[in-house]
Amino acid sequence: MARRVSSIERIAALVDRADVDFGADTSPEGAVTMLFTDIEGSTQMVERLGDEAWVKILLAHNAIVRGVLARFDGIEVKAQGDGFMLAFQSSRTGLGCAIEIQRALVRGRRNVRGDTDWTSVSLTYLRFADAD
Repeated sequence: MARRVSSIERIAALVDRADVDFGADTSPEGAVTMLFTDIEGSTQMVERLGDEAWVKILLAHNAIVRGVLARFDGIEVKAQGDGFMLAFQSSRTGLGCAIEIQRALVRGRRNVRGDTDWTSVSLTYLRFADAD
């Protein structure tokens, strides 16, 4: 029987290890905390709003995520579509960043017309014991 591959393993396989160098950004034990974000229902949102409004929302979302990430000293491992793969040296920092992303999205929603549901972002946290 073949080993079942988890969705996280499939996502991690998409990232070329050569593109990611955590270097000194691991914890003292060599651990890395990963944070995955995704705008829930984005496909339906694009269909409902149209491309022009969606692009405006996506650009605002991306700016918010990247702005918060910079304040928490995280690493943007990969961004694709409406999702991000982010890395942090500690779980506490990753969780703090996730909370602040949610808060910033709620505040940012007031500045972007078109949809009130775009702040519904799915966040997944992972902590890897070994960054190698």
